Amino acid sequence: MKKLLIFVLIFLSTFGCKAEVQKELKHSFGIYLIKEGKFTEVGKDPYYLKSIKVDLHKAELLKKPIISDKDIVEYDWENHTLTVNAEAVARIPQPSSFGIPFVVVADGNRCYVGGFWTMVSSVGCLHPIIEVNDAKDGTFRIRAGYPRDVNLLKENDPRFDERIKKSLKGLGKLKANKK
Repeated sequence: MKKLLIFVLIFLSTFGCKAEVQKELKHSFGIYLIKEGKFTEVGKDPYYLKSIKVDLHKAELLKKPIISDKDIVEYDWENHTLTVNAEAVARIPQPSSFGIPFVVVADGNRCYVGGFWTMVSSVGCLHPIIEVNDAKDGTFRIRAGYPRDVNLLKENDPRFDERIKKSLKGLGKLKANKK
């Protein structure tokens, strides 16, 4: 009986640990810079940059994310506020007036194109942006577009992609909002 109990305990601890490792590896999140990606002017209004030169799904991304799930302290889903550690803040690029494009990837799925932006830019953007000058203690708001007072993405806002929410929730990074 003791041998059986020992065998069961060893079996459960071995496979239980393996299941935990697999569970941890199931979810991932990253914001990746695009290799040689640039925003281009498209449309009637030259002040709004609507697309990048490369396709979201074919863009060559840098190997390491500029912000990974390990860098994230917390994500507020309702306000799209991202809090990251000091190491991630130091890696955030300082964009020109035309921004620096990135791709948000959740669980290996490319979800949307966005851009690192500066508040001194007079050029608008129809993609979600992270305004780099807006950081307070490592907290950035991912805005619907630029300028911030114009919500250009009222329909089909890519920031609300459920794949992102599922990934962040699985990683334990979603802020618990009180209602």
